[in-house]
Amino acid sequence: MSRKIKTLPKVPPAAEKQKQQAPTDACPFNQMWINSCYQQTLLPNAPWHKLEDEISHNLAQKAEKQFGHPQRKEMLMEVLGKHFVEKYLSHVQRNPEHLEASHMSSEERNRLRIDAQNWLNSQMYKAVKETGHGYLLTGMHPHEPPPTGTYADFLRDTFSVFTTGLDRELYIQEQNLTKSKLDELRHLKKSGKPDIYKVPAPSRLKPIDTASSAASQSTVKPSSSQMRTMIHTVEGDPPPLWGPQSDAIGAAVVSLLQRDPRKFDIVVGKIHGRQLPGSLRAYIWADVLFKAERKKMKEVFVEKIVRERFAVTMSRGLTELRIKKPTQSPINGLIQNAVIETYSKTTSMVPYKHMEHMKEAIRALNVLYVYDRSYEPYLVQWLFPMQLAFRDKEAMSDDRGEHVIELAMYLDMLNSNCFPSWPHVFAMAEQVMAILQQRDPALHDHLKRIAPINAQVNPKEFLVQLLHQERERAEAILQSSTTATPRAPSSSTQFLADPTIFLRRWIGEGFVSVLDTPGVMYVWDQLFMQQWQQSAIVNVCLSLMELLRHCFMEAYDYVTMKEVFLLEPCKLYTVDFQMAWIHTENGKNVVDINDLYNRQRPLSPASRMSIASDGGDTTLGGLLKPCGIKNIRCSLTIPSDSLQKEQWLALGVQPEDLRLSIALYFGSIKMRTRVCHSLPEIADSRRDSYGQLLAQLEFTEERHIYDMLDLSQYDVERELGAYPYAIFKLERMVPRSGNLYDRTPITLAWARIPLYRQSNTREGDSTFALVEGDTTVPLHPGDIPDSFITAQPRTPTEEELAQGSLLGYNCTLSSLVFDPNNEPPTRHVDPPQRDSPLPVQVPPIDTRPAETHRSPAPPTPAPLPPPVQPPPPRQETPEDAEPWVPHKPSAAKQNPKPSTNRDPFVLYVDAVRYLPDNASIVKVTGRILRAGDITNLQDILALPNLNGSSRSPSFTFRMEVNSGGQLADPDLLLFLRVYTYDVESRAVVVVGSCLVPVFTAGRKKGEGLLNVGGHQLRLSSGMPVMRDSLGLIGAADLDSNPKLPGCSLLIRLLPLTQDSIPAPAYATGYYMSEKCQPTTSETCIFRSYMADQKTFPKTERDMIRRLQQFEKTTNPGNSDADLTSWLVNKLDIKKQALNQPAGNLALPRCVRYRVKVGLRTQISAAFGLPDGLYIQCFVRVAAGKQAHYISPSDEGYGKEEQFITKSLQLDSQLTHPVWDDAPTEMRPYYDLHSCLIIQLIGLKVLYRPQADHKKPGTLHKPDGTPLEISDGEIIGWTAVPLFDGNSVLSGTHTVPVLTRPLTEEIREELSEKTVGEVLRHSIWNNYTKMPGASLQVKLWDAHFDFKELPESTDHRDLLEAVGDAEEYSLAAAAGAASSATQQEKVLSMLEEKVRKQGLKGTTFKKEMVFFQQAMATCMDNMMTDFCLRNGLPPL
Repeated sequence: MSRKIKTLPKVPPAAEKQKQQAPTDACPFNQMWINSCYQQTLLPNAPWHKLEDEISHNLAQKAEKQFGHPQRKEMLMEVLGKHFVEKYLSHVQRNPEHLEASHMSSEERNRLRIDAQNWLNSQMYKAVKETGHGYLLTGMHPHEPPPTGTYADFLRDTFSVFTTGLDRELYIQEQNLTKSKLDELRHLKKSGKPDIYKVPAPSRLKPIDTASSAASQSTVKPSSSQMRTMIHTVEGDPPPLWGPQSDAIGAAVVSLLQRDPRKFDIVVGKIHGRQLPGSLRAYIWADVLFKAERKKMKEVFVEKIVRERFAVTMSRGLTELRIKKPTQSPINGLIQNAVIETYSKTTSMVPYKHMEHMKEAIRALNVLYVYDRSYEPYLVQWLFPMQLAFRDKEAMSDDRGEHVIELAMYLDMLNSNCFPSWPHVFAMAEQVMAILQQRDPALHDHLKRIAPINAQVNPKEFLVQLLHQERERAEAILQSSTTATPRAPSSSTQFLADPTIFLRRWIGEGFVSVLDTPGVMYVWDQLFMQQWQQSAIVNVCLSLMELLRHCFMEAYDYVTMKEVFLLEPCKLYTVDFQMAWIHTENGKNVVDINDLYNRQRPLSPASRMSIASDGGDTTLGGLLKPCGIKNIRCSLTIPSDSLQKEQWLALGVQPEDLRLSIALYFGSIKMRTRVCHSLPEIADSRRDSYGQLLAQLEFTEERHIYDMLDLSQYDVERELGAYPYAIFKLERMVPRSGNLYDRTPITLAWARIPLYRQSNTREGDSTFALVEGDTTVPLHPGDIPDSFITAQPRTPTEEELAQGSLLGYNCTLSSLVFDPNNEPPTRHVDPPQRDSPLPVQVPPIDTRPAETHRSPAPPTPAPLPPPVQPPPPRQETPEDAEPWVPHKPSAAKQNPKPSTNRDPFVLYVDAVRYLPDNASIVKVTGRILRAGDITNLQDILALPNLNGSSRSPSFTFRMEVNSGGQLADPDLLLFLRVYTYDVESRAVVVVGSCLVPVFTAGRKKGEGLLNVGGHQLRLSSGMPVMRDSLGLIGAADLDSNPKLPGCSLLIRLLPLTQDSIPAPAYATGYYMSEKCQPTTSETCIFRSYMADQKTFPKTERDMIRRLQQFEKTTNPGNSDADLTSWLVNKLDIKKQALNQPAGNLALPRCVRYRVKVGLRTQISAAFGLPDGLYIQCFVRVAAGKQAHYISPSDEGYGKEEQFITKSLQLDSQLTHPVWDDAPTEMRPYYDLHSCLIIQLIGLKVLYRPQADHKKPGTLHKPDGTPLEISDGEIIGWTAVPLFDGNSVLSGTHTVPVLTRPLTEEIREELSEKTVGEVLRHSIWNNYTKMPGASLQVKLWDAHFDFKELPESTDHRDLLEAVGDAEEYSLAAAAGAASSATQQEKVLSMLEEKVRKQGLKGTTFKKEMVFFQQAMATCMDNMMTDFCLRNGLPPL
């Protein structure tokens, strides 16, 4: 039987028919028409050849640079090939004799060839990037601008070829289907027997007459015969769950995915919410089932290994059960009865109740029982969708078992890897009721009230044995072993008379028992595409509950409520459920579902969502009510940079250069496009104080009427919740080929205005109502990306806006949408007034509001403030919170020329960027070093603006230097320091320092040129390297100091001017920020800072008041002067009565622990352990007492987390094992007393290889008994503290190995005290600890990569808590261990001839791999048993 499994196909049987031949370079796809399209793109003069020429020319130039070495030159040309050399290197003279045997050996020639191939491969990638075709390597990312030039031509040509080929393939398919249908009808007419292997048409248990209420409100579950009479029949019997066209497209997608599986997530994202065709469903379901196995086994053919493993285990089951066929297990009779009963009473399964289909289910369930002795009644329902997804007509009547074995394997993987466990099922049911209580309290309270009334419970219907088993497990933990109180006999009734129990049944049975077949397959499609996430399952329940809301509200007791739960869901239309689920997935109000999407709800004039209807609105899917658009106005802002670059704007905006086009969309479908033929009127055109051009355009003659808009053909878009809207494009007409009359449009900006919205009539019909009125929306720069034209269109974020666009920000478009039957008079509408521009001498950043459907009241313009000293505070904008912006030279064009070191200059301190979490209020101090002849220098003291951000404080500090024009030293330095009040240590500390060279070298000796412009400076912790005095400090003396993560200082150096120059916004790119480019760790930190905006004090004023409140300051004063004075005094060392300089900010605490980010830990090594043992570490989080009482979140934060080491370095010694497992990420709740408890498992292992060395050998103890993990195998334990001062206790922890029993008392003590306190207050000797044995553990905040920690700390204090730290150092010293290595231990267990070959022998290497595989499997099994015995969750 295992031999049969090994021959199973790599793809599901349903997709096996797609195979035509093995892929080759010429035909890489398994669809002939796709191969034809692929080959068509390679025809002569195709755009691809232009791309190839550009890349090949670049590669040839790179190769020529290597021709200085004769042998390398000849090998490169040989590898490049004759065709490439003749075309691109024809001018190069060849000397093939350099590669002949007389000049080099065959080994040297092979090595030279490999080097040439590797070098050419790397250079090819560089050539692709250098020619501007990086899209070929990385693909097109959502936020990137569309490609242009040759690559754009290639994409257009490929798209055209593919769509033409698809249309041709669908036409051929249609002809073949017509012919096959005629043949089928003739065959059926002759034989008169239907095809039992054909999947039935869609069926629903609905009354045929929807007007009849008797059938729809039946209170008794109908029999099978009644079901058959009530099932709809479809004329012509169409395909059940997909059409032939969609299946052909699905097969094409499968072919593409098989060629490039990395696109799986992209495909799934595009078809989210849609039902899958058969071929694509089989592929996606199988891929998701295997995905969990791929995570466990890297770089192997997972599908083959899983099939072989299943076959081996099943064969072992045949031997143990002493049977011959896996399809005939000892419980075959029980399974047959269960299958027949389930198919008879389940609505979705009744149409499939024929013998062959049920036989397939029975055989698969028998195989699963033989495999792992598992059988539950609900597995019949879980198997049913798998049978439909992986249908195989030939295998259904085959008793050899290959197909049913594969079905059993899929079912096992579904149970193991995808389907939620029963505790999760229970939790999701509770979560659904909790969400209902919050969002629909009326429904929740009604169900809770009627559930106990007339409760008639049948426990068999609700898997009561399993429910009570789980409940008893929980009770066993809470009760002592001596407790023997009997449970009341009414506990089952009380437990099951609750709405939650029905939700558990829904989820536990995969919704198969309550939905009809299309509904079941749709739900399972979505769950598979979302990896069976709990949120998707919860949304399914919520959608069903709300669709049945009217039925629930009519129920009056337990019986009627039960009927709604079990009988009504199958009566819902699948399309209604689809729209309801998408509605819930999009985060919309679930209470609206019943009114919007349930077409079977009773028609009630009192519907909560009903609106007045004049008969003019259109039901969904029909003709839209006509609409009109007029009074179109555009408000444009054109930056001064664009005016200088674009010659056509030299005389301002000219009407003949612009054009407006309007496209009407329904979801992603373009229905109409119209172009405005009249020229716009320039209502206003002027320059503002920044040189920007402000223009107001009016299209007064444009009036567009849209009628006869039919939505009936766009059912897919309608099901996805689409609505009609208009896209306005403002285009510039560009002459083509120098001909002024032949012009092509280029999109300058676009806007979206909704035209219709969904609503309901009093009769309960869904309609599209016209959105009438004047609407003003943002005009987005650039062309609209295709990704924004979807069924649920969205507004681009700031990061998604086109870069380098001609237009600036704050552009708007307004128009009047009206009913042509009730048209308002045309009137001139004044353009909306603008906010007065901010006094910044750079183009303003994007401050436009979110899209709105109504014009806001025009703001009152604020007058420009007069120039003052110091400069006015900079206005804080959302863009000022951008973590890092690269320097843009265009933003610094207005900088003056550098002055010399004889001229006065001005120092501006503008901001401190992103203070650490343990910082609060700040000040910037400093001193000028190496001043030269400059005298009367004052120290620098900058105080923050109270209205500025507290995370990134802004300053208005201005200091004139060298006003007298003395000769300054060209090596003059600024030494700047940032002070803060550390909220953790409650002390004034220095955040960091920086050294700034003021001048750069001039042309003459002793001349310095001012380093003009804005500078973003990294802050370093500590003082610079001190020599004799501060005057000898160099600019690089802080380079070796640790850097503050993400924290920097913004300053400007400018020649002296009479007036202060306000600071530009950081987002403009004015500041030179290259040295502050964030690392990967800093990027993660910035994300956390941005997420904390709502909880962190917003302004410096808020921060001061929070500190005052924390310190209970009496009479602090509320004026700005009082708050500033308090800040100055708080940060003054002398006034704080401190006689020593301020210390440095604690770097390990600069980033607060956040449970959403978590922490990482890694077991590195152990020292001084007993010899002869195979050792692994079992690690789990021991929550502190406070965290213990906090329930885990829905995302899994705070849950019980544990892991075991697996990967031992082969050359590490047995007494000094070293692990190279990847770091493990954990998310425990913060508690000062939480820690890691690490138990060391030491096993005495004897490995016996197989005689033929072709598969793993056996593992057992030296005495021949099976391996197990009991108390005797736990050789020691230790603990590692996790937190200190609201942060992770990051660093390398060296902790002692203890042998004292880890009792419940010690665990309790560890939850109430720190690890150090527990160890110091205990007595330790050679009986309670392992002398000299220690464990090395790395622990750090998951914001960081371990190598990027700002400060690497070695924590060895716990060694001193239990004894002499020197003793542990000696045991861990290099050369202290003298035991055998891991691989030497394995070698010693092999036969003598293998031992003689040594560690480099081929047989040993093979057996070493086998040993690792067998040991990993054995450890997994033993740990599963260990966790179960000790009440721990499984690994």
